[in-house]
Amino acid sequence: MDDTQYRQTRQDYLMNLKPGDLIAFAVHFKDAIQDKILSGKVLDKGFEGVTVQTRLGSVYKVPFDDIAWVRIPGRKWPSGIYSALKQK
Repeated sequence: MDDTQYRQTRQDYLMNLKPGDLIAFAVHFKDAIQDKILSGKVLDKGFEGVTVQTRLGSVYKVPFDDIAWVRIPGRKWPSGIYSALKQK
């Protein structure tokens, strides 16, 4: 059986985003040397990106290019994303 027909691409996950999904995304701060990776729940999806609310209540407009990972229900964050989320 051909395994490639069951693989989903990044674009598939982004196209199937819906309100309530959890994502990890990059935030660009002006004074920071490096981007910060945050996680949040999708509130709304538009043509250019999504509106996301973090656990602390901050709301961000995130373009699709800045989405690092879409969390699949029932699975943990990959170790690289988890490490980036834990950095201060």
